[in-house]
Amino acid sequence: MQPEQILINVSEEVEPVHSAELVLSSVSSSWSGFLVELHRIPETGRLDRFAPCHDLVCLCVSGTGSACVRSGSAEHRFRLEPGTLSIFPGDREVDCVTWSGRHEVLLVDVGNSRIPLWAMSGHEDRVPDLVARFGIKDPPLAALMGVMRAEIEAGGPIGG
Repeated sequence: MQPEQILINVSEEVEPVHSAELVLSSVSSSWSGFLVELHRIPETGRLDRFAPCHDLVCLCVSGTGSACVRSGSAEHRFRLEPGTLSIFPGDREVDCVTWSGRHEVLLVDVGNSRIPLWAMSGHEDRVPDLVARFGIKDPPLAALMGVMRAEIEAGGPIGG
């Protein structure tokens, strides 16, 4: 069963993404793909000891700002603007995520509930492992996420 909300671990507590305003959720449509949520992010914020419960892909879809992700001795500072992506593998905790600026992000929970479908399709030897990436540009991935959003906004007529 797919969860009703994207869940994250913050300081060892599992919770929904409550530090943001939920604008859109795939749960409210007939979409049957990955769990997708659109969030309006507060102007400033911080998450300590953050990790998503599953692999999570984040796309800035509107607004601008800046962000910083610290993990161990590595620090990734980047500008948030439409098209900026970050990938948070579910098995990797980061020490701190901070941000500033008004923006909206589209979150796609690449939950392990979909991996069995991949394996059943004969691809079990090629199940992809996501690598942490922060503040990157990947136009094809951003476009795919935009199509998911449009499908959900339309009520999921194709069914995901």
